[in-house]
Amino acid sequence: MGASTLPTPGPAQRWLAIGQRALKAGRRSDALSALRKAAAADPAHLESLLWLARTSDDPQESLRLFARVLTLDQHNPAARAGIRRARRRLTHRSAAAPAPDPIRPTAARPPFSAPWPGGAEPFLQLILLGAVLLLGLAALAGWDETANQEFQPPVVLAAAVETSADAASDAPAVEPPVAPEIVIPARPTLTDAERAEAILRDLDTVWADEDWERASPRSSRGLAAQALAFRPDDPELKQKLMAAYFYQGVAYLDQDEPERALAKFDKALEAQPGEPQVIAEREALVAYLAGRNFYLQRDWVSAIQSLRKVYAAYAGYLDTRDLLYRATYEQGLALKQNKDLAGALKAFQAAIDIDANGVEARGEWAQAKAALAPPTPTAPPAATGDKWIDINLATQRFRAYQGQQLIYDFVTSTGEPARPTQPGQYQVLDKIPNAYSVFWNLWMPNWLGIYWAGTSENGIHALPILSNGQTLWSGYLGRRVSFGCVILDTSAARLIYNWAEIGTPVNIHY
Repeated sequence: MGASTLPTPGPAQRWLAIGQRALKAGRRSDALSALRKAAAADPAHLESLLWLARTSDDPQESLRLFARVLTLDQHNPAARAGIRRARRRLTHRSAAAPAPDPIRPTAARPPFSAPWPGGAEPFLQLILLGAVLLLGLAALAGWDETANQEFQPPVVLAAAVETSADAASDAPAVEPPVAPEIVIPARPTLTDAERAEAILRDLDTVWADEDWERASPRSSRGLAAQALAFRPDDPELKQKLMAAYFYQGVAYLDQDEPERALAKFDKALEAQPGEPQVIAEREALVAYLAGRNFYLQRDWVSAIQSLRKVYAAYAGYLDTRDLLYRATYEQGLALKQNKDLAGALKAFQAAIDIDANGVEARGEWAQAKAALAPPTPTAPPAATGDKWIDINLATQRFRAYQGQQLIYDFVTSTGEPARPTQPGQYQVLDKIPNAYSVFWNLWMPNWLGIYWAGTSENGIHALPILSNGQTLWSGYLGRRVSFGCVILDTSAARLIYNWAEIGTPVNIHY
């Protein structure tokens, strides 16, 4: 038989669970971030869309999300009710909005944040310095506005002064002006508070981009870690650093890297010890890793103990369900090999409880059940009185009497809840060695018809046989599984077929 394969929950289901836990812990912003991740991971995940729509503070966003749900499920009552609530919120918001202020002139923003020239940009300071030096050189060359000379570059003026030294010998000496000292102010040293504010602005940017690696790498370059160096007691920064590590760990889980995720959860608890959401996630991951390691070592008992803790808290955690099913099934095989059929039966039943579609576990359960069943009863001793049959729907027992003496006592299976066997006083109407149902396309050996249900007759018969030769409901005796008939084991049905007669009373009751 093929192995049972269980779907592993995707990122949408995982982020939804994180968002739900954050809401329960009162962390609304973290919850919104996780729910938006869930909706982005799977745009058709109805549960994530509904949770995000209900949690969002923006009624416009809620309207869009509820509308998306209706495109996927046009009869979804939660989405229809949510749209009505969101529209009411929009109406109330419009009514409560203040009237707009008169238009006011907005002051023009200066080109620079500091007054000129002390706070001017460096390139403007260089231009100013060059202009002053040029004026100083011109003065040294003897430039005079009253000389009615055209302006020449300082080098040319210096040559003219040298060639006409005699002509100017009688002129009074002119002291060259002293160029003013230009002081370029040094860039001010930022205080710790100013540095922290600058880092926090960068942190807000990477937080909006969900760049957890940049927000909290292992080195001191992490923005939250840098800010904490200046504000070591800031609770908001500790919360951000914890959340960055936590979300990074969750991302590693989505990438199937649980060991790296565990390291990030440890870092998150270092940043903020005692955080309930991180503790719960870490405990689940530690139990999962232990269970997986025990499974690889084929230690089925220890694997089941560890994985059951995770399964009880979150059945969809990674591939916990699949591992737990396989470990339980393998434990049943080991017990069966050690001749402990009762223990094997319990293990196979536990595996079926985990995965109702587990074909392997169902087959092994049926074999163990049959091996543990009591031997087929022998023919009863001679009895006197009329024969009659009693069928108890509550206990799923079939008893045949002659007078007051119990002749046969068998486990039976009656109709499933959707097609129940009808209680009442009946009798055997007909006997057919091997009846055939056209409607169900199956054979019913040792048929005893007892009453009509519409155009179909219900009766007592052995386990039915499909057209391909497969026996139906083998291993399910004692449960209500039939289409309305009273089912007996093949050997028991043969005994009753030979014992009962047409006209034998049949009493069916609860």
